[in-house]
Amino acid sequence: MIPKHPSANKLHKILKQAYLQRADAAHPPVDSNALMRRIRQLGDTGTAASPGAFLDRFFWRLVPAAGALIVVLALVAAGLDFAPDQAWSLLSYENEAADMVQNLLL
Repeated sequence: MIPKHPSANKLHKILKQAYLQRADAAHPPVDSNALMRRIRQLGDTGTAASPGAFLDRFFWRLVPAAGALIVVLALVAAGLDFAPDQAWSLLSYENEAADMVQNLLL
């Protein structure tokens, strides 16, 4: 069970008490705007944003973008030819050139 914030517990008690007393018609009608304003005030008390919460939100906003980037890079990497024939031919010419230089020096 996830522990509730103290203001949420207070709000729950107030709403429970109002629900239990709803049959009592002696109360005057309540302004709904004032009631909602009070409920919002109870929800805002004591909520300090921690750096961990900011980093958590930032991380989860970057996860979809990072996943999409990984997919794109994987598709690009799958389409690349990692050992083209031209590269092997360049290497073989370099070996032949090195052999010729060694033969000339001897």
